[in-house]
Amino acid sequence: MQPVSDEAYKQPQLPQFTTTSKRDQKTTNSTYKRFLPKPRMDVATCKEQIKQVVQQIKDLYHEGPIVDGWLESRHQAAPGEVTTVNYVKATYKFDQSEVTCEAPRPGYYLCGVDDLGQKWSYPCPMEQLPSVSLAIARYQKLQYLLARKRSLEAFLNRLQEREKKIKN
Repeated sequence: MQPVSDEAYKQPQLPQFTTTSKRDQKTTNSTYKRFLPKPRMDVATCKEQIKQVVQQIKDLYHEGPIVDGWLESRHQAAPGEVTTVNYVKATYKFDQSEVTCEAPRPGYYLCGVDDLGQKWSYPCPMEQLPSVSLAIARYQKLQYLLARKRSLEAFLNRLQEREKKIKN
């Protein structure tokens, strides 16, 4: 094996960068933007895309449940570790309403936030994790599709207003 000389480890010669003014940067950016493809969408194309998104939303509902929530993993006791309280359930009655308190158990929980901004949590058995995960993913996809639909509808409104101005 041949020894490696110090010349092999020389730093590469890199070009020197010069700073440019903001005006030069704007010119460079606008020149670059000129060459990007510009989407040309007419009213009919926009309506067709909205129709496609609505169909995707309908298909998503037919795939299965949609859940607005997330999964949390709670600490599980290590083998041989003694826990003082494995599971406690107590029921209290206040003014004809029932409140149930449970000590957190190890495992997975489906969590979310109700209309009042309060966090809720339900145990999620291991065998239900795949289906609950898919339901959460469907909700996230639904949110994306709804945002896309709103964006297309806003764009369609702008197109229609522009066409009205041109005709007048």
